[in-house]
Amino acid sequence: MSKICLVLQPNEFVSAVTPQLEHIFAGFNVIFYDPSTTYDKRDVFLFKANLEYETNYQLSQQLIHEGFKVVYEQLHDSNKKMDYPVGSVMLRHVDWFWANEYYINLMLGYTEYVPNRTYKYKSLMAAFNKRPVRDKIFELFSDELPNMIYGYNKNPSLPFDNENFNMWDRYLNPYWYDNTCFTTVIETRLNDICTDEFLFITEKSYKPFAFRHPFISISQPGTISHLKDNGFVTYDNLFDETYLNFVNLRERIDSVYTQVKQFVITPYDNLTLEKIDYNYNLFYNKQRVDKIVNEAIINPIMEYAET
Repeated sequence: MSKICLVLQPNEFVSAVTPQLEHIFAGFNVIFYDPSTTYDKRDVFLFKANLEYETNYQLSQQLIHEGFKVVYEQLHDSNKKMDYPVGSVMLRHVDWFWANEYYINLMLGYTEYVPNRTYKYKSLMAAFNKRPVRDKIFELFSDELPNMIYGYNKNPSLPFDNENFNMWDRYLNPYWYDNTCFTTVIETRLNDICTDEFLFITEKSYKPFAFRHPFISISQPGTISHLKDNGFVTYDNLFDETYLNFVNLRERIDSVYTQVKQFVITPYDNLTLEKIDYNYNLFYNKQRVDKIVNEAIINPIMEYAET
């Protein structure tokens, strides 16, 4: 049986063109769209479901009308769930970043990192892009920042950051984790209610697992519950996790700030070390990652192509 031809749009950021994931698409014949080419009706066209969505809508409708199969990928994007043209398929998966970070870390050699803990600072806290809610978070935490390793919108940058690194938002400097007791995660999406929007969990929540770090999280309601459902454990032995019960964003932020302020630096006890190792091993469980990849990409495309 010949490979399914997967036709990509030029200059679009989809999983098939990322270096850490190219091998996943080895079972497809991946090519780029050329309007002067005549395509087979068995070919599948892959579009990015983000800013280019409206631009590609007419093309996708035309392709569907002509009998081609169209797939939209919304795995990396934090936008609301999008409606997609009738007859096409949308790729989404709440656990996608687990798989994505797994393969990035393998590619960059980050599995070799072993913490050399100094317990010098309380927390690592970083946010790259400036947003009003993040302004408020860093303003609230201002009196605690001397006790933290932090960076916000490159003003300041994280100490010893490497902004010339090819994957700049995935650069790892061991200093950040060696010298802090836990990560204060600031997730991409922090909206109060998730009824009409999908839960979006990014690399920010998975880095503490991969780099053997406890964490506390400013994130969407339901984020930590979902991570627990996947088997990860939290650090209720270090933090009062009643903050997870607050739906209101300001209450959640205030509660996390209180936990950080009250935290007393001390070497990890055996329970904390056990949780760190457990989360690390679960994060690097290839069987779980393969399941996500199959559910998110391989199976939907294959099943759609065979209809």
